[in-house]
Amino acid sequence: MKLSFLALQNLATLIILLIFPFKVYGFKYELTPTPLVFNNQIIISSDTCPTGKEMNIWLIGDKHGIDWSNGTPNIIGGLNADIYEGHTSYCKPDGSLAIYTEGHHVYNGQGNSIRFTAAELLSNTSTTMSLILAKPGQDSLYYVFHMDAALKSFNDPENLYYSVYNIKTKSLVQRVTLLDTTSEKITAIRHCNGKDWWVIGMKGTGNAFYAWLLTDLGLAPSPVISKSGFEHLFNSASIPYWANAGYLKPSHDGRLLTEITSSHPDQPQFIEIHNFDPATGQVSFLTQITIVLPGGMLTNTVYSCEYSPDNRYLYVKTNSLWQFDLSVIDSVSMMNSLKVFDFSSFKLGNRGSPVLGPDGRMYMTSFWQNYIHLIPEPNKPYPDCGFIPRYINVGSQTGLAAPQYPSGLMWPYKAYMRGPNSICRSDTSKWYLTDPCPHEKLVWTLPDGGNILENGDTLKANFEHEGIYRIIVSYEIPCGYKSDTMHVNVGRCHCPSDFRWLQIDTLVCQGESATLIYDSGSWISSSGANDSTILLSAVIRDTILKMNFFGPENCDTSIQVSIKVLPIKETKQEISICYGDSIYVNGIWYKKDTILQFKRLGQNGCDSIVSINIINYPISPASRTIHNICNGDSMQIDNIWYHDSTIIITHFNNQYGCDSFHMTEIHLYPIPEPTTITFYYCIGDSVQIEQLWYNTASEFTVHKSNIHSCDSLIHYKVIPYEDIYVDLDDTLELIYGGTHTLSGLHAMNVNRFRWFPSEYLSCTECQNPEITAIHDGTYYLEVSDGNGCTAIDSIFIRVKNQTSEIYIPNIFSPNADSKNDTWNITFSDSRSKIISIQLFERWGQQVYSCKSHPNGMGSNCNGGMGWSITIHVYLMYIFI
Repeated sequence: MKLSFLALQNLATLIILLIFPFKVYGFKYELTPTPLVFNNQIIISSDTCPTGKEMNIWLIGDKHGIDWSNGTPNIIGGLNADIYEGHTSYCKPDGSLAIYTEGHHVYNGQGNSIRFTAAELLSNTSTTMSLILAKPGQDSLYYVFHMDAALKSFNDPENLYYSVYNIKTKSLVQRVTLLDTTSEKITAIRHCNGKDWWVIGMKGTGNAFYAWLLTDLGLAPSPVISKSGFEHLFNSASIPYWANAGYLKPSHDGRLLTEITSSHPDQPQFIEIHNFDPATGQVSFLTQITIVLPGGMLTNTVYSCEYSPDNRYLYVKTNSLWQFDLSVIDSVSMMNSLKVFDFSSFKLGNRGSPVLGPDGRMYMTSFWQNYIHLIPEPNKPYPDCGFIPRYINVGSQTGLAAPQYPSGLMWPYKAYMRGPNSICRSDTSKWYLTDPCPHEKLVWTLPDGGNILENGDTLKANFEHEGIYRIIVSYEIPCGYKSDTMHVNVGRCHCPSDFRWLQIDTLVCQGESATLIYDSGSWISSSGANDSTILLSAVIRDTILKMNFFGPENCDTSIQVSIKVLPIKETKQEISICYGDSIYVNGIWYKKDTILQFKRLGQNGCDSIVSINIINYPISPASRTIHNICNGDSMQIDNIWYHDSTIIITHFNNQYGCDSFHMTEIHLYPIPEPTTITFYYCIGDSVQIEQLWYNTASEFTVHKSNIHSCDSLIHYKVIPYEDIYVDLDDTLELIYGGTHTLSGLHAMNVNRFRWFPSEYLSCTECQNPEITAIHDGTYYLEVSDGNGCTAIDSIFIRVKNQTSEIYIPNIFSPNADSKNDTWNITFSDSRSKIISIQLFERWGQQVYSCKSHPNGMGSNCNGGMGWSITIHVYLMYIFI
């Protein structure tokens, strides 16, 4: 077989693992287990595949954090943030800090605030609203989800936003509103493709989940909306938009969503578990737990939660710490599994939040304390999980919440295996994956020995010898492999033998009860009792009872009991009677359906039964025939003619010999009333009725057949609408450039006017438009009434040009006789002005000249003398 270079590397790593067994702390590997699949070369793209280092640096206290680069929590300083509630950070693929927020401002890896102005706040304080996600395929664009900058009042809804920050340019790219109210609950779960993210939020009220898909194209504008769980209605009306305030936490495998609702300390608190599908973004309801805390104190509020590494246990923080077992997810099973941590001797403070570390151990903050506490083995039930108070001194005060991260960011290549971690040798057990996403080429490996009996999505195996064995599961994904390792303790299991029966009924008559009483000794039954009584009521068939018992040292056993049922002989008799009849049995008259049973002692000691089934045949329903006739008609039945409505009943015997009858009904249709139909028409139009056209007022009657084929009459009326007219002048003369209001005569019932064409008109849908005289043309006025009748007329507009006439005398006599002594030029238009005049004698000598100023003022340019003159006149027309 020819292997690629990467496959050979994996094979070499596998050989090392088999020779030098590695240790596992929770689910943090010292050496990553190599998948046992070599048929495909693995190609990892740094642009799209996660590295698991994106949450290497936590913001945990005021200006302090935790560096996980070497796999252990190391306290660091120099972070420019003072935390109060929700906070988070995000690292580059190489593990260096890229961006972080304390819920108010956004800082880059160097601690510089990213914002528009120095005074701008990003968001108000909230529980899980501080969420950061890198845009898939990008190393500089980060989506930050937040609420309004300041809480105005509890009566006002707070919006949910996202802002896109560019850490290279240290600037805000955009700010977009997602929801008009917010519940403070937001989180993210990696999509099944391993690259994209589902961003999940809720409004301030209601039970709808909104899931937006974040891809390399950005955040999808349309979310997947799922209504899941209950809509909580609080008695307090003072904060209606915060009814859903609380915590939202996904399981590490992305399969579950825990919603904690704790907005009102004086009201019941709620823990809801939902199922999530990372392939579709759909949310579905699983169960709800209602918590009523005494006193209504804020410190008693159910505040936050976290899942164990294997997702089996849910840790919920109140004034104490609660642990629920999620092996069976229903409210009764979870409440039965509840264990409360005893913090009475630690004086830890009331508030804080748990968060899982990359080392598989759980850390817990305490509000305004300098320490974080440790749960070293969170995969075990309390108190085996352990608790170490004040495990690390942070160096500054921690906040209410813990760092918030999306599901799938910390362990992107981890598969999630569930099964027993302690069994007896030679016992067969099962292990399975809880991953909600589709997976192929699943490989199970027992590197320390053992027998694989079945594999697939579920492994069925056993181990013949005592010791600690590893179970490894892996499957291929686009960026490599997902895998998980579980250590199983295989013990000798010295099983007790002090079980004994006190009473056992293995032979019973059919229908009687069987009683089994046992003393289990050191065995524990599935019911939890050491001794018990089992009562099987009304046993009707042979039965095998299987009981499970659990003993010390991981022993378990099953005990089967066979119960034999003796048959009861039964004799049956059936008696039939007609309706209204009766029968006498054992001194009693019966006239209804009855089953009588009589017991008799049988040969095997069990009673025999005699059954008499009395059947009372019901009244046979009457058969029915219906005939319909028109008024004036008749029909013959049994040689009798009928011409009116009637019922005829004929008696018969049915198949049981009981009475029955047939009913014949004759229905006479009533005489139909004449129908009147009225048609209206505009004068000049016509209507078509019965294939004929009518254009005058008319009335006539037509004979028809109705739906029953009987005679009917239709009376038609033809009525004209009121006449409509319009009258315009034939012609209108206007001076060029002048305006005129058009009008005409019309009928009183006109309610709509339309002039056309529209050129040079001030309006077209009005009664009297104003026209500007530019060109000759014909204009039309169409009028109509409320019935749709119309009339039209036209007017011709003739446009005249206005010109100025000039009079120049050709002779004058300057002899002072007061007759034509002067020579003047006159105009018909007083606005015309003379620019200049030159007068010449017959030999061409100029005898007079005059020139006005440019504005036509300053000289009258009149007068002159001579008796034979050639005149050149230059005129300027000035229109005012």
